[in-house]
Amino acid sequence: MNIHLATGNNSPLYVPKACPEFALGLDPSVACFLNSFHCFAAESVLEKNAVYRLRHKVYCEELNFEPIRESGMENDSFDTNSIHLGIEHALSAKMVGTVRVITSANSQERLPVESNFGNTITHAELNPAAFQREQICEISRLAVPDFVRCKLRSGDMFTDEQQAQSGSLVAISLYLLASVLCEQEGRFHCFVMFEHKMARALRKIGIHFSQVGDFTEYHGLRAVHYLDVRTLNETLKPKYLALRSMLATQLDSNSLARLGSKKIA
Repeated sequence: MNIHLATGNNSPLYVPKACPEFALGLDPSVACFLNSFHCFAAESVLEKNAVYRLRHKVYCEELNFEPIRESGMENDSFDTNSIHLGIEHALSAKMVGTVRVITSANSQERLPVESNFGNTITHAELNPAAFQREQICEISRLAVPDFVRCKLRSGDMFTDEQQAQSGSLVAISLYLLASVLCEQEGRFHCFVMFEHKMARALRKIGIHFSQVGDFTEYHGLRAVHYLDVRTLNETLKPKYLALRSMLATQLDSNSLARLGSKKIA
């Protein structure tokens, strides 16, 4: 099994010049992305530790949102109740992004937005407490390392505009991937804590998060937002709806492959 490790800024990712037209009718940048990157759910201890190391790189070393840990891994108590997702570069197996979906089995297992920002939530109907616990979740700890962001900004990560556009889909794909998992798990009511500019950017592609709380200072002004993931089939723009569908297929295929390898072992 591959171990998905983040690397430093001096490790460029190679993307083939010709992205095969294996997905007829897909936007070229989406087809190129799906050929160049693979998604996965981190299930083993080694895979989860790789996720935590990437989060440490982004949240502790690059953004300084969290203190440096001697372990080199950024994790917390909510990870116990989380499903961790990642995207890796197909040829190099380098992880280029990760996100987690935090679940809740009962009222004692509160989401971070409840534990830390519950007093800021002002919408009575779109409140985690208003839904059945097995139908709620929170998307958090989305991390795309600087070696990806810098390569995109400098233009030396990809050889042409199409490939650059495919690389810029990493962060968006993490949100789409999380929404796929939420829907598959029946956790339709999704919460997230982010800035207004992120909500605005996602709305442009058809992900309509609703602000359900007041802004508060948390690494910048942020507010709790809500999304029913079942609405995405109606709101997503065609390019991103196709990407989401293909990510769902890829995630299912990778999960089945891992299950088969475990049985063989």
